Amino acid sequence: MRNLFQLEREKLEEQFKTERRADLALSKFLNHVKFNRRSFEYLSEKMGGFESDELRRMLVRNGAVRSFGKDNVEWWELLAEYKVEK
Repeated sequence: MRNLFQLEREKLEEQFKTERRADLALSKFLNHVKFNRRSFEYLSEKMGGFESDELRRMLVRNGAVRSFGKDNVEWWELLAEYKVEK
């Protein structure tokens, strides 16, 4: 019974390894000291292999919010850093 549990655990850990690593990478991008705001274009380029909506869900899961600049560019930043633009 213990061996079966261990095998299932290892299988689940492998399935979520990519997700955990992607979350870690997004966290590093969003917590950068110099750049607290990133364009979606930049993030999707750096985080290749994810569909746009999947990447957006990952950003929200990591505490990010979306805004649009005057040039209609999609920007993402941590909610804690978010400033309402007037």
